[in-house]
Amino acid sequence: MSNVHLELPGSDRALLRRAVHAVEQQLSALPGHSTLDAYRAAAADLAVSWAALCKLLALGEAAPLRECPRCHHLGMSTATLCGYCWLRLPLLSAMTSDAKPASAQTASERS
Repeated sequence: MSNVHLELPGSDRALLRRAVHAVEQQLSALPGHSTLDAYRAAAADLAVSWAALCKLLALGEAAPLRECPRCHHLGMSTATLCGYCWLRLPLLSAMTSDAKPASAQTASERS
C-alpha cells in the first residue's frame, strides 16, 4: 500500500506547497534578469510571495522556554518533564519569584 498523502486543492498543505514553490521559482529566476528594472520588479514580486507564505505559516510568537535545573537544556516552559534528561519539572505556579523562565533571563544571568 502506498504511503502517499493525498491533498485536496485548496487545503492548507496544498496552499503552503504552492506558496513555497512560487518563492523557490522566483528566487531561482532572480540572477537571470538582465536589467536593473527587471531585477527590481522580480524582487518586488518575490517580496509579495514571501509575505503570502509568511501569512500562511502564521507562526506567531515563539513559546517561552525555561532551563532544566539538572541538565540545563532548554525546553518549553509548560513542560512537566525535561525532554533531555526526563527530570520531572515543577509546575510554573510552584516556581518561586527568583526562578525566572530561561527566555526571560539574560545571557549573563545564565552564566
